[in-house]
Amino acid sequence: MEKLDNAYGFFFPANVLTYPSHDLKTYYNTVKECPNFVQHYGYFSEVHPLVGKFTPHKQDIDITINILKVIHEKLGKELRMHATNEILTKVLAYRDLKEKMEIPIPSENGLLITYTVDTLFDLWHGMPAFGLIPKNNPEAPPLLIYRGTEFSFRGWGSILSDLDFKGPGFSAFRKAQPKIHAWLEKTGKKTQVLGFSLGGALAAYTLLFEKDLLSSAIAFNMPGLSLKNYELWRTLKDSPPFISYVTQGDFVAKIGHTIGDLRICSTGTPMKPLTAHTTLISFEPTFYLASSLK
Repeated sequence: MEKLDNAYGFFFPANVLTYPSHDLKTYYNTVKECPNFVQHYGYFSEVHPLVGKFTPHKQDIDITINILKVIHEKLGKELRMHATNEILTKVLAYRDLKEKMEIPIPSENGLLITYTVDTLFDLWHGMPAFGLIPKNNPEAPPLLIYRGTEFSFRGWGSILSDLDFKGPGFSAFRKAQPKIHAWLEKTGKKTQVLGFSLGGALAAYTLLFEKDLLSSAIAFNMPGLSLKNYELWRTLKDSPPFISYVTQGDFVAKIGHTIGDLRICSTGTPMKPLTAHTTLISFEPTFYLASSLK
């Protein structure tokens, strides 16, 4: 993977993959478990990579739950929610979740809320999404989490969806939309939808076509939309908040048209494209968030 990243870096130098930004804000993460997690489980880890990579093992769900508990116990509010959403989309979404599993998830109000895996969706040829509902907490929103591209034989549906000429994942979403709509209605509450990479695009489509059933949408390192869907986004009225994070050096967001409240992430050091795409930015000792000038 590092050789592939070097090749990407040659064809896509950092200056080409820069996103203009302003209002830079600095964050510090001094919790030692965070760099340890990256070292053992990060995308490029030689130990046991979990970020952006599917594994079938129950113990990997336990590892994910443990880091969510660390986030809850040791990070302040703003950093806590950024780190939580990164773990949900880049790590938990790639685990082999089963219905009725219980996942403790940090919340904005400082509580560790137990969520139950209510529904497993097969969007198209094994592309999964997960519907989670809060257990005994009427204030917390249901969560709909999409998995990003899965680079394996079992993930060929997601790889093909990346190449969809209507936009990454668009046809898969439209096929699955009746199931998604039915679940969103069934929860009886407005849902937060999240995704990373291809999963972020799926979260965007959910907002485009099911906005009345959503409380908010959050995407990390998502590809841009087709011109047709971008124009649809521009016509939306009373849309719920949509925050889209992109990391300096990531080439994926250069594809298509970006939407939403775009937040630019960086560490102050230029990153190669694949590194920028998969880094747990909130686990860096020092990182920066800024607003896009676009």
